[in-house]
Amino acid sequence: MQALKRCGCSVQSLHTVGKGVPDLLVGIDGKQNLLVEVKAAPTDKLNALQTTWHKAWHGPPVYVVRTRSDVIDILRQARRKMEDSGSIHRRK
Repeated sequence: MQALKRCGCSVQSLHTVGKGVPDLLVGIDGKQNLLVEVKAAPTDKLNALQTTWHKAWHGPPVYVVRTRSDVIDILRQARRKMEDSGSIHRRK
């Protein structure tokens, strides 16, 4: 959560919802929301409830992050997609 907040995102914890729902709802630049599942170790896998929830979800994909580098990568991807679609404009 701290890494996302340091990158200017708003973050809402969803982990108490349970039932396989991703851990975080992340707002990026007032333009996009991401669902993020946080795993503590690089080898951690989704549990059975999480796998079922992910398969049943008909919205955008859920990002799974295991490291701070993963956080940076998903934010870059999301911002690049927004730039490519014209959703945001960056100063040059």
